Amino acid sequence: NEDSTDTQEPCVALRAFAENSVLPVDIIWVIDSSPSMGNEIEIIEANLNHFASIIYASGLDFQVIVVGSESDHYNETTQKQYLEICVPPPLSSVNDCPDADSGTYLHVREDVHSHDGLALLMETYGQYKSRLRADSITHVILVSDDDAGWGNQVEQYEEFIRDATNPGFPGGVIFHSIVDLLGYIPGCVFDDNCSCGERRGEAYIELSQASGGMVHSVCDENWGPIFDALRERVVEGTLLPCEYTIPQPGSGLTVNPEQTNVILSRANSSERETLVNVASAEYCFDQRAWYFDNPGQPSRISLCPQACGAWNGTVEFEFGCDTRKQ
Repeated sequence: NEDSTDTQEPCVALRAFAENSVLPVDIIWVIDSSPSMGNEIEIIEANLNHFASIIYASGLDFQVIVVGSESDHYNETTQKQYLEICVPPPLSSVNDCPDADSGTYLHVREDVHSHDGLALLMETYGQYKSRLRADSITHVILVSDDDAGWGNQVEQYEEFIRDATNPGFPGGVIFHSIVDLLGYIPGCVFDDNCSCGERRGEAYIELSQASGGMVHSVCDENWGPIFDALRERVVEGTLLPCEYTIPQPGSGLTVNPEQTNVILSRANSSERETLVNVASAEYCFDQRAWYFDNPGQPSRISLCPQACGAWNGTVEFEFGCDTRKQ
């Protein structure tokens, strides 16, 4: 290692805190409201606010959108029965049913039956697109004890994600499935914690695997680990990978790539560590290091995996001192 900060004359440094590049997150729940989903709907209603509170505590700008039925009723048009989905406060703005939209919650009040989830996610786009942010990460969580309808819905969905505009899904969609992993279980009745659907959720599983999303069983009796895993996945995906926007140094100084250091400061401690600089991500190896997005005209700094999230604290830039290089 070459440490070029060991000079005879001390450098004149200006330190500035880096701003973490946090993306907003839009979370769309599509919930099968058919009669066989009674237990699952109750679980979602009971846990959705806790799910959102953990995300909120992480300091994220988030929206929760639910696509599903508003009430228990028989739909004369579809000639099918539907169950009520009613999320309590604080996501809902009222302590009553039907629930009501709020600043972080939108209920798209559409009847979703056994095979309708994917189709209605696309058909109702006009009802929720105003809530989506152009720079957001979008997660779709589809809950059903059946599969998508017949035909080429997967291909239609993939085209929809690519072509939807204003604001659309510029970052793509991470698709998560809470679905039937086994197929119909003979003798199943609606009040069992098992699948009463007709088919395994093959299309949804395929979309989750293709987008790097998660797959869980709708038949699990304990959904605690499911919500925990989803929260962790949503939160971890919102930070650009250890990436920080370079603050303006001011005081007549400019960002000189050869005179910039990155320092980790541990929270509630005087402990600090100056990281070494490498040319790019390819040279991180197992080092606690950092690199510019563009060494000639840098605008962002990324930490290597060994340094990313290593400390609970802050990241500082030091301008005006020779860079500590590897």
